[in-house]
Amino acid sequence: MLVIYNPLVPFGVWITPPTGSMEPAIQDCDLLIYAPGNPNIDDIMMYQDSNGEVIVHRVISKTGDNSYEFKGDNNPDSDGIIDESQIKSEVHYKTGIGIGENTCESIFKPIISAYEKLTGNKIILPEERD
Repeated sequence: MLVIYNPLVPFGVWITPPTGSMEPAIQDCDLLIYAPGNPNIDDIMMYQDSNGEVIVHRVISKTGDNSYEFKGDNNPDSDGIIDESQIKSEVHYKTGIGIGENTCESIFKPIISAYEKLTGNKIILPEERD
């Protein structure tokens, strides 16, 4: 799941893109409200991976003093061990906005385009990867 995230703003509201990694808990185009939080097992958190991409997945175990294991509910494998310093925010609330995938894309693509124009950063969607 890709989320446009500004590390300078640890709280906000985002529309999730159509990746399916957190279904059924988070559906395509759900609105997520996130804010700082402490990770606990079964929480849905936002973390930044080693490539700088922000991922929204569930904490499935605590693996050390400052590390956790994450996994998308709909993914077969875990994301591996994530250091606490990589964890950015907790998803505190989500709500479905009741729209289909085509409508979701029509909402999500302009948000990405605006973000890219404002920041100069290119967002690569999962379907665009090699």
